[in-house]
Amino acid sequence: MSNGTYDKYMKAFLHIFTNHSKLKNYLTEEYVDLHDSFIDVERLQRDSKTWSRSEKFLLELALHVYTNNKNIDINEIDILDHKNKMIVRKAFEIRFGW
Repeated sequence: MSNGTYDKYMKAFLHIFTNHSKLKNYLTEEYVDLHDSFIDVERLQRDSKTWSRSEKFLLELALHVYTNNKNIDINEIDILDHKNKMIVRKAFEIRFGW
C-alpha cells in the first residue's frame, strides 16, 4: 500500500514516526502493520517506559492523531525542541487539514 492511499489519521501517525529518530526504529511489522492498518499500542507503550519524556509524548501524540482515543496534554509540546515541534506542526496539518 502506498502512502497516498492512507487516510489522514495514518498519514499523520506515519509523519511523526518517520521523522523522529527514535520512533522510526519502531516502524516495523512487530509494532505497526501498515497493510491492515494495525498499531500495537500496548506493546509500544510498554516498550517506551524507559524513554525520555519528550519521546513518550511524541509517541502518545502519534497514537492520538491516529486513534483519537487517547487524551493528551497539548501543553507538553513545550518540552519539545524546535525540530520536534515542526514534526508535530506538520502532523497536525496533515491530520486536521490546516
